[in-house]
Amino acid sequence: MSLNRVYSPYLGRYVLTSYAQVESVATVQRTLEPTPLVAKGSIEEYSFPDAADVGAEKSWNMTVHNIGDTGILALGIVNPSGNPGNVVVTYQGKDYTITPGYYLRIKTPAEVPNCTRIEASGTIKFLTKGDYTLKLWGMHLRDSTWYYDQEILIPISVGDAPWPVTRRIHLFDSYKLKAEAWEVAKTETRELTNVDMDAIIGGKLEYTIHYTRGNEIELDSRIFWNDTQMTRALLAWGKLKTGTIDLTGLIKNSNALRIWMETTPVTWAECSFDIWITLGYSKEPAVEPDVPEPEWWEKIEPWQWAMAGVFGLGVVYIAAVRPQPPQIITVPMPSIPYERIREAEEKLKEKGREVIERVRR
Repeated sequence: MSLNRVYSPYLGRYVLTSYAQVESVATVQRTLEPTPLVAKGSIEEYSFPDAADVGAEKSWNMTVHNIGDTGILALGIVNPSGNPGNVVVTYQGKDYTITPGYYLRIKTPAEVPNCTRIEASGTIKFLTKGDYTLKLWGMHLRDSTWYYDQEILIPISVGDAPWPVTRRIHLFDSYKLKAEAWEVAKTETRELTNVDMDAIIGGKLEYTIHYTRGNEIELDSRIFWNDTQMTRALLAWGKLKTGTIDLTGLIKNSNALRIWMETTPVTWAECSFDIWITLGYSKEPAVEPDVPEPEWWEKIEPWQWAMAGVFGLGVVYIAAVRPQPPQIITVPMPSIPYERIREAEEKLKEKGREVIERVRR
């Protein structure tokens, strides 16, 4: 799933943004001057493709920052009149078809204070070949009317698909690598297997690397394909890098994609990777490509292994090392045969009679 959220600097104010709607561009007004006591949308970060193939999905993300007062905040993705055809935007697993002259609006579910941000991501595809110009809007609502406060133009060239048959695999979906204060580097690997080598003719890797959380120290992040470094990004906090890498001639039957990040000691950082692999075939492949699930032990974090080790040592201590409590041994009372008891009784009676007779005399 893609990362889609509203957040603010105030603790506990994280709200999922699921309020998306396609509407006509004609219903939106342009903010001509600052308006007091309302939100104001400023486009802080964005990543959209500059080229695409017809019908191919491309990743996008966008962050809008409220630099105004408390109010309803939104971001807009606009397909202006004059573009060659429809645009399909996927957001939170749902497809929104935007015809020319309409836009997709993603808004906060309620009024939000100053410094709140909308952070949204998904995929986008174009259904007709040609040259497009998308518009991105930072928006706010006032008196039932939507206003856009900032506008950015994104030119995109859409061409025919280079391969007759394609398969697109989402190897890393906003996957977060986290390095704690005691860790300098983190890495994660995914495999792509069962590639039909008789039909494969090309491929590409599309990526977005986003330094999502951490400190002001620059983060070093890299992507490796079959142990060959494909790209490196040195990112400041909050920044991102996107790109496309040609994999033609580098694809095997079994492949490994590895992501890697490094930070400085005694600091911590979090980096998000969103990576798509497109395989191009000359015909329908005889076998479908596969992404094996990691083994259960590969999913366990180092700190979890450490906790398991501590627990194991505790069990060993309890079972073998800890002093054992003293044992109480019960010794059974000796048993005397019944015949010997009768003999002793008879002897006592006889001695008693003798004593009585002696007294009488």
